[in-house]
Amino acid sequence: MAARSVTAAALRHRPRQALLVVVLAAVVTASAVLGPLYARAVEQSVLRNVVAHATPASSTLVVSDASDPPASPEVLTAAVRRVLPAQFGAPVGGAETPVLLAGAGGAPSSRTRLISRDGLCPRLTLAAGRCARAAGEVMVSRRTGGTNALRPGSVVTVTAGDPRHGGVRTQVTVVGLYAAVDVSAPYWAGRGQPPAAARLTAEEQSSSAIDDVFTPWATLAGARWPGLRTHLDIRLGADRVDLSSVDAVRGATDAVDTQARTLGASASSDIGPLLDSTNTQRRQARTVIPLLAVQLAVLGIVVLAFVCAAATEQRRPEIALARLRGHGVGGAAFLLLRELGVLVLAGAVVGTALGWVAATVASRLWLEPGVVLEARWPVGVAVLASLLAGLLAIGAAGGPTLRQPLT
Repeated sequence: MAARSVTAAALRHRPRQALLVVVLAAVVTASAVLGPLYARAVEQSVLRNVVAHATPASSTLVVSDASDPPASPEVLTAAVRRVLPAQFGAPVGGAETPVLLAGAGGAPSSRTRLISRDGLCPRLTLAAGRCARAAGEVMVSRRTGGTNALRPGSVVTVTAGDPRHGGVRTQVTVVGLYAAVDVSAPYWAGRGQPPAAARLTAEEQSSSAIDDVFTPWATLAGARWPGLRTHLDIRLGADRVDLSSVDAVRGATDAVDTQARTLGASASSDIGPLLDSTNTQRRQARTVIPLLAVQLAVLGIVVLAFVCAAATEQRRPEIALARLRGHGVGGAAFLLLRELGVLVLAGAVVGTALGWVAATVASRLWLEPGVVLEARWPVGVAVLASLLAGLLAIGAAGGPTLRQPLT
């Protein structure tokens, strides 16, 4: 009866004071929740930002095969797909071999690469002709077409190695001229520049280098080209990676390499160092943001304690009446804790929702798109800790009044 009357009195006769306790408890809980919740979101954002702005070469897992002959890109894809984590995109297969492109009218040959690559046609802007789609068809750059007098329909000879000792010499048809290529685009995975040649023949040393020559895989599959290398470029998706998948992404290179070696191929990447580069920023987020939130929560607890002390002092007659009725100090403390504790509990519920809303708004305004808040165990601990701190503040604030003698 006394407990109900005390609680009802707070709601009926002291609504502003009760609302103030609820608001302060909500501020304390919201601050406590915001710390771990937003810190985790910032970590996710840092990880996505670094991966999204990394160079294509550093965020790409590369499978390469220099065997004689190498496995086709299709075979390589089938071999590694089942061990590839979902955070990676679809493999882009390709192949390349160094060749000499015969000059027109007895002009010296030019040194270049004969390249095939999945999904090439939509990535090129054609200045003339069409995209090469059949074996024996090639595309050269507009610059090469101008310097070598090539146009759609021209037939040209390409040579790889020494035809007398296992090399290849064949004629191909130019079906298109492509405009300048943006080799920094993610699609090219850093393959826009030819690698430095380790050893050149006398004929190659006397030749000048020209832009790459593109052709379908069927052209390269139709002969045993010396120096042919096949590869897969598998880009890490920034919108797919998160903190829970870091270990899987980090171990992907070793897993894919193990599978690729069954075909004589190998896998490599700079993804591990790329992920490691986020450690410092993530560590700062885990430390600084919760520390600031705790400071705000402590300030709220101090103010809440003062308010509870004032509320306890106003309830001196009710506390004295409860003690006179035989409840004792413990019973009176229970009645006080029940009244103010209900308000603190209500504030904790409201504060949890406010903290989540604040973290959501902050994430959408300042963090990478797609970052999702996670209700992990630190958030639950923060809610319970703020609730416990509020109850302890009530006990500490009401202690002096409860211990005062009745006379």
